[in-house]
Amino acid sequence: MSWIIEDNLDPKLQDWGEAYKELCVLIKEKVPEVKHIDLYYGQDQLVEQDGNWNPFPCPAVLLSFKAAQVRDLGDNTQELHMDITMYLYLETVQDTHHGSAGQRRAMEFVGLMRKLHTNMHGASGEHFSPLSRVEMAQKADAPPYAYVFGQTYRCVLLDNSTSKQYNFSEPGTLGLEITPHEAPPVPTGQLVVVRNSDDTYSVTIEAPDEHLLADVTHTDSDGTPVTRPAMTPFVATVCVTPDPVQVRNSDNSFGQAVTPPGPLILADVTHTDSDGQPAVRPAMVPFVATPAQPAQLYDSESNLIALIPAGASASVPSGALYYEDAAGILQPITGVPLVLVGDQLFLQWSPDRFIVFKSNGITIHATRDILSPSITVPKMPVRNSLNTQISEHEVGDPGIAGDSVITRPDASTFGLPATVPFDIRVLRSGIVYDFGQMLHTGQLTVFRAGDEASLHAAGWFNYTPPPYPASYASLASFSTLSAANMHGNTLRFTDRAGAAAATSGDRIIQDHLTGLEWYLAATLLTGTWTAAIDAAEASTVGGSTDWHLPPEKALETISDYSLGTGALNYAPFNIANNILTGTTYPADTASVRYYTTGGGVTANIGKTSSQRYIFCRRFI
Repeated sequence: MSWIIEDNLDPKLQDWGEAYKELCVLIKEKVPEVKHIDLYYGQDQLVEQDGNWNPFPCPAVLLSFKAAQVRDLGDNTQELHMDITMYLYLETVQDTHHGSAGQRRAMEFVGLMRKLHTNMHGASGEHFSPLSRVEMAQKADAPPYAYVFGQTYRCVLLDNSTSKQYNFSEPGTLGLEITPHEAPPVPTGQLVVVRNSDDTYSVTIEAPDEHLLADVTHTDSDGTPVTRPAMTPFVATVCVTPDPVQVRNSDNSFGQAVTPPGPLILADVTHTDSDGQPAVRPAMVPFVATPAQPAQLYDSESNLIALIPAGASASVPSGALYYEDAAGILQPITGVPLVLVGDQLFLQWSPDRFIVFKSNGITIHATRDILSPSITVPKMPVRNSLNTQISEHEVGDPGIAGDSVITRPDASTFGLPATVPFDIRVLRSGIVYDFGQMLHTGQLTVFRAGDEASLHAAGWFNYTPPPYPASYASLASFSTLSAANMHGNTLRFTDRAGAAAATSGDRIIQDHLTGLEWYLAATLLTGTWTAAIDAAEASTVGGSTDWHLPPEKALETISDYSLGTGALNYAPFNIANNILTGTTYPADTASVRYYTTGGGVTANIGKTSSQRYIFCRRFI
């Protein structure tokens, strides 16, 4: 005899059907606005396409159950991570678009969704663990005139419906062998909330499960999307200046260059409508020309007496029009045909030149050549901003303004189409820095990659001035330039933004006399000559990768000998220590030149000696 029985006597803790019935009671109690609650089996698809019949009252909540993950716990017991989707179904004929009269009523379902979530998120029952929302989305195949949004909640259920049960309700008999059984472990996991710093990302996970953060997509500085794994540091791609985009129309009568990302606003297009009137339309917008209107002919009492269709002929009614004869006496025009050309009435009449009046004395046609009628087309002058006329063209005929001529500093010229923006700074020559071979001591033997001879072989001391005439940087005083630097001020030493350089902390200093940039750590770096060169060559401080240990004469360019023994002890450098150079002592190649505080001159010290050092690079 065995205590094992095949029937499961306690299935209710694992029954998702019982969980459904509990949720029905909870929804009805907490959200009484809901009129119908049911399991989802596609009943929303029974709605007629015209929306005239619905098989259930609204608002309604339709529940769908799906096991998102199933874990075996042993002894035929399983742990179900159940996703319960609650579809809120609401009918409406109101519009949600901005500005609509019914937008407020149409959006009432948002508040109903919020109320449903407020009472469901965190709720638990006898047959399901606390609910946690993991998804919200609109149902893609919702019928017309209905809003169907689903909110999915995750919970945990234990299903031991297929495990063998043990019944100890009846006492056994001595000598019976009872099969040992250990009940399946109860999950001890706890819910963990993962959020980012501004709470725009939030998800609830049950420990000790694993959660994979989604990749993060950002738009780089060059306008391209870049995807990175979450929490991974990144450096945005340096935005290069893109080539301009040429925008033309099909017959090349319009052409304009625009640098991405623009924008380029196309000018309105003016055309002459079929009724002879000018009309302005936005470019690229299709339009239908206004049909030509018939001419209207009135009598002396301002009554409409005739409509003459475009291009048609008609006779002048008696007493409607008069002409002035040679004696200046008005004579009536009778039986003479009228022809409408554009918006002008022409008389097919024998006199060559005449004036035609309405019977009320208003001139309608003056001094025309009847035998070969022509219309004088008005001309439009084109002027620049100085009110100088640069061209003239007939109205309706596109006028093309000639290019402006720009002269570069080297006296060459180029044409610039009218109305095209132009930045005069592209022609400036910049500053020719006092930098070049004079800073080289003559050392040509390389003792280590990155020393002075190595820099000379790489062309570091070479500098080609701009091609246009330029002014050389010069000093008004040791720390002041006689002319503006590239940032538009006269400071010799600045930071990279052009402001006065910092005097403490980690700092990068630009020297606008020489074109050299310096890096000083808050606490000066210390090491042997070899270690100092290697540290400079490997440095990426400030995003630059071309740092070097300064050669002897480069270091001397920032020495103010008027300070005596403190030639580097001034703002913004404030250095009161001996400093290594990248130059080897020629008489003893085991020694290196270094900058001393004793008078601001270089002396010699062994390459294995530990000294302080700084970095330099060319920023020109």
